[in-house]
Amino acid sequence: MTMSDILRNEVSRLYAIVSFGTLIIGMVGLTTGMGMDVISPLVIIGALVIGYIDIYWLLGGDGAYD
Repeated sequence: MTMSDILRNEVSRLYAIVSFGTLIIGMVGLTTGMGMDVISPLVIIGALVIGYIDIYWLLGGDGAYD
């Protein structure tokens, strides 16, 4: 395995964890009655991480869209 393959796998794993984690935290928070002041920062941080990874992929950082 090359370093590029390792990086690609780690970025993909991080993307999956953050995207599903953000969804689960948001859904659990809303269904349990947590306030938006608690949920919003967590969802925004998750969205920022996902956005940075998307930009990295779109710019060809790991060849995902080649």
